[in-house]
Amino acid sequence: MMNKLFEIHNLRCSYDKHYREGISKVVLEIRDLVLPRGKKIFIVGESGIGKSTILEVLGLMNNTIVADRNSKFQFYNDDNSVVDLIELWGQNSDDKLSKFRLNHFNFIFQSTNLMSNFTALENIAFTRMLQGYSQEESFEKAKSTLADLGLGHIAEDRMVHELSGGQQQRLAFARAILPDFT
Repeated sequence: MMNKLFEIHNLRCSYDKHYREGISKVVLEIRDLVLPRGKKIFIVGESGIGKSTILEVLGLMNNTIVADRNSKFQFYNDDNSVVDLIELWGQNSDDKLSKFRLNHFNFIFQSTNLMSNFTALENIAFTRMLQGYSQEESFEKAKSTLADLGLGHIAEDRMVHELSGGQQQRLAFARAILPDFT
């Protein structure tokens, strides 16, 4: 039996604002998709087919979904309890969506989205502090993670704008793997 992470059936994503008068543009249509937990998944294809859209939808950052009574968009917790993501979106609560993302997902963006007024260490410890860990505990875990990625020498005193592009990418990766999702 497969250990599911996401299950999607009959879901469309559509941009209809300012497209054409009365016409929606469907940018992604998912008939049946089950994504397993703990497996590497690659999304490949031509430009414009919805690769970024599906990642944004899975990460609850893009609510362009069009659902009907036959639609299903579910997230399976570690204990196999199920969260109905269509219902979660329907609550129109940025607080609930933000809390859900904080506790279940992390992202590495094409643009690193690092906070320029924070040091490298502060940038990656920040999410752990949002999860309720102390600053001291968050900084210790962040230092260890930075050392593992060969960035220990920049941890405490380097601002983001002082880092090379490659260092910024590794810092963004460190920020994504540091939080505790248990």
